[in-house]
Amino acid sequence: MPVTPVETFLQQAIGLDSASIGVEALQHLQNARLHSTGLDASDYAGFLHKSPEEQAQLIESVVVTETWFFRNHLSFDFIAEWLQQPSRRSQNLRLLSLPCATGEEAYSLVMTLLNQGFSPAQLSLDAVDISVQALRVAQQGSYRSSAFRGEPGRQAQQNFFHLVEQRTALNTEVLYQVKPAVQACIHWQQGNILDAHLFPHSALFDVIFCRNLLIYLTKKASAQAINNLMRWLKPTGLLCVGHAERSLVSQAGFVQVTRPGIFVCQHPHAAGNEAAVRTASKVPKLAVRSPLRPSPNLTAFQPNPAATAAVMPSEVEASLSAMQHLEQAQKLADQGALHVALQHCQAFLQQQPEIAEGHFLCALIYQARHDEPQAERYFQQTLYLQPNHEEALRHLMMLLQRQGRTAQATSLQQRLQRLRSLARQSP
Repeated sequence: MPVTPVETFLQQAIGLDSASIGVEALQHLQNARLHSTGLDASDYAGFLHKSPEEQAQLIESVVVTETWFFRNHLSFDFIAEWLQQPSRRSQNLRLLSLPCATGEEAYSLVMTLLNQGFSPAQLSLDAVDISVQALRVAQQGSYRSSAFRGEPGRQAQQNFFHLVEQRTALNTEVLYQVKPAVQACIHWQQGNILDAHLFPHSALFDVIFCRNLLIYLTKKASAQAINNLMRWLKPTGLLCVGHAERSLVSQAGFVQVTRPGIFVCQHPHAAGNEAAVRTASKVPKLAVRSPLRPSPNLTAFQPNPAATAAVMPSEVEASLSAMQHLEQAQKLADQGALHVALQHCQAFLQQQPEIAEGHFLCALIYQARHDEPQAERYFQQTLYLQPNHEEALRHLMMLLQRQGRTAQATSLQQRLQRLRSLARQSP
């Protein structure tokens, strides 16, 4: 299949790996831009090459800005614990959120540290994104209630926001406006992670959040981005990445902090300090499998009424940690107690909604219960969070084939084949 002008430009400009979003999405994106500009495909390439405005519009069309406050809140908690160490507690801290999207992550980090007793004067956070539209939302600092999920978000809503009314010709909407003390800690900037000169003369960062960006990049662009992150991070600093990105940064030398539910790494030059970082928190570590993977035979299981009746509680025990819920979900599903397994799986997602494996296990359980609409929903959510999740791609492809949705199934099959081809080419 010939490479489109859109695919070529996005790969060169922001390092986008077309396989990470799929051929169908790219084609839809190009069709939308052709419709918007009134050009046909033969004229669009030249127009795109000459028009910075169209280049900006194309980038805005492809960037993902879906986020919420305290997404994977365990990482924020761990960073706060780590920065409480005496050697860092009295320091002025330099922090980076890249990509910062619409600002929820940057604000969450600042609010976490303010809650831990750090003063605004101690905190300086650079929040960087390639999207001008996302940065406008972030700088304004006004959010709907849907941006606050889980208990940490609700607490922050009470402590660091005040209600404002936004009136339009049609209605009046109540929004939550972040307080000035939080906004004052953050410097917003448009930038590209592939730009080695993004921070040319600045001090290095104590903590960098770079989550769910590397998975969308080509192998070359990912290596370039990781190299920049390594240059910008203090040798004693921490890098927070997405669940699916740990292997990418590990291959570059970053050392993973071994705590369930967090995806934090140390700078390669600080590998000798790993034990100190692991013991920064007094919370005991859980003995869980890593990586957590549902049983591949789950879809062949049938509900076991006897097992369900034997272990069915009136409601799932609220005192369990997220990882314990996931472990219970997997164990009960293996026993055929699908209804209770699903309760535990959903309890896990209440605490950790950004973990792809939780959505994948939910999808498998729904599939085993012959609830294909729900299974499809959770397979799609898995792929949203982890676009290269081969098992989710394969299961969803087979589900669509059974339903006779041939075109969509073929698109997923091609995407799966590209992933496997790329894996074979990797050294």
